[in-house]
Amino acid sequence: MRALARAIAIVAAGSLLIGVPVAVAPAATAAEPAGAVGSPAPLGPPTNLAVTSGNGSATVTFVAPTTDDTSPIINYEYSLDAGVLWTAFDPAVIGTSATISGLTNGKTYSIQLRAVTDAGPGEASAAVTAKPVAPKPPAPVVFTIGDKTITKYVKVKPGVALKIANVPAGGRVEVVGYKDPSIVIPARPTSKARVWTTDPLRPAVALWARVYDASGTLVDKVRFATERAENTFTAGVFPSSAQESYGIGVPLVVTFDRAITNKAAVEQAMIVTSDKELGEAGWFWAAPDKAVFRPRAYWPGHAVITLKADLTGVEGAAGWWGPKIERTFKTGAAISLNVNLRKHEMQYVVNGDVEKTFPISGGKAGWETPSGMMLITTHESPRRLVNPGDPNDPDSEKWDVKVDFAMRTTQDGVFIHSAPWNYSLGYANTSHGCINMTTSEAGWLFNNTDFATPVAVKGSAPRVSTAEYLSGYWNYTWQEWKRGSALFKDK
Repeated sequence: MRALARAIAIVAAGSLLIGVPVAVAPAATAAEPAGAVGSPAPLGPPTNLAVTSGNGSATVTFVAPTTDDTSPIINYEYSLDAGVLWTAFDPAVIGTSATISGLTNGKTYSIQLRAVTDAGPGEASAAVTAKPVAPKPPAPVVFTIGDKTITKYVKVKPGVALKIANVPAGGRVEVVGYKDPSIVIPARPTSKARVWTTDPLRPAVALWARVYDASGTLVDKVRFATERAENTFTAGVFPSSAQESYGIGVPLVVTFDRAITNKAAVEQAMIVTSDKELGEAGWFWAAPDKAVFRPRAYWPGHAVITLKADLTGVEGAAGWWGPKIERTFKTGAAISLNVNLRKHEMQYVVNGDVEKTFPISGGKAGWETPSGMMLITTHESPRRLVNPGDPNDPDSEKWDVKVDFAMRTTQDGVFIHSAPWNYSLGYANTSHGCINMTTSEAGWLFNNTDFATPVAVKGSAPRVSTAEYLSGYWNYTWQEWKRGSALFKDK
């Protein structure tokens, strides 16, 4: 009986052997609660999935499931068949974006993700759909000059811009000389998407137009050339001698043989350089056919000034193209004269320092010497000065006198000259407008000044006109001068 009792005890609790008494074992204890040591909580699904279809691919973004530090996510798996087959990403994905490639364009896919830790995969996400599509082929680049599309070598008239349509996003355009890469025609994007344009094309050049994509790969190109200009304008430059030296007040004057309508382009092409520090300087359009360049102060002494302008690519007026210009001139010593009519004296200034002071006599009442900037434009000795007077006024003043060491400063007859008859030098203004000096001092000044030595006069009410030959350009305020530039922009 004892053996039989032991056999019955091994029968599972609740089982029953018919006809045989069963001893029931004590009830089993409840299972350990989830999350207890040795039984990690299951990993939840990725959430908030969003998909972007690509060319044979789909990129899924998502919010990662929460996990503890002891079991981090080491990769993700994806399923395209409602969780039947799972594929791990290779290389592993541990961020919140994953791209599935190798898909068929035009086919719709149902995508699920699940995270993977060392303990295994977590729960599957909700499904999102994707339909990969092949990108549209880029539109071909189109080159147009005027109303003509060009696809192969052609010659075109100058002055018309090249337009390039369907330039790849992030790409660039270059238009350069066919054999001379130093020739560059600027090209820039327009307000219309993917359309670029050049500046007007210059005459007589062979060019390549090339289009590159954002990676720098050549997309398309075309070769073309422009015809010679039918009409060209000319330009005269003063001063033009590179041999003689000029005073530091000489203006640089460029006179064209016709009115310039595209002043900004012409001005921009005219480059002035100096081998000495020049300071602020600029162009001024004195007339439609005349541009003048001067510094704010005088030119530096003993300087070499060069003007270079390639106007062959500039349409200065409709249908008219310019020349190439290169001129050089030199300045002499930095000599200037300061005349004070109230003090009746003249200062001889070299490099900003007063070296000599002369007594002078200026114009009397009714004949005042004008204040402002003058330039010495002639040296004549002797010089005959004549004023026949007013034939209708017998009391009008008239004279006919020969003077030595005459230096013209205005075209209406103001000279610096010797006046041995004037006993008011240094004391009073008694001349008919000229600046009188002693013979010896006038002779010294005559030999120690240049053409265009500046003469700054002050102390009288009349003013030197801005229309005065050469020196008139110095009688604009600097603000007025800057406004005379075609490139001036008021702030």
